[in-house]
Amino acid sequence: MISAVGSLNIPNLPEIEGMERFQGESFHSARWSEDFDHSGKRFAILGAGASGFQIAPTIADEVESLSIFQRTAQWVMPNPMYHTKVPPGETWAMRHLPFYARWLRFMMTYPAFGKRVLQDNGSWFQCLRKPNVELVGRASCGSFHRVLRRLMARLTPST
Repeated sequence: MISAVGSLNIPNLPEIEGMERFQGESFHSARWSEDFDHSGKRFAILGAGASGFQIAPTIADEVESLSIFQRTAQWVMPNPMYHTKVPPGETWAMRHLPFYARWLRFMMTYPAFGKRVLQDNGSWFQCLRKPNVELVGRASCGSFHRVLRRLMARLTPST
């Protein structure tokens, strides 16, 4: 058996002042319930790392609004071939040449300036250009906890 759950599979939720008053659903992406219906909802993602990078483009067309809160911007490399099928020659090499697969993966995601580069087939940038999507970064929001309180106020249903 090989564990492929990654090092971040145990959710670590931040303590956010006032969170107990938030009436909507709140969960870590590692605990996303298959029963959760996000359609037509005001939705927020805290963090624009690999998970947020995959979730946002997937749900952007299905939610009323999407706010993405990020502390620091990701390094993103355009890769229009990201979802294309691996050619037979490379498949053979990965199966038969020792360490070829590791070398290839390293070359594809070489950590420029010490930070891992996320690859985009265009979906991330297309998502950010949608009228219902807002990207909030550290420079525009000041205190992260102040922004989270603002977020909870925006996402809490009106009574």
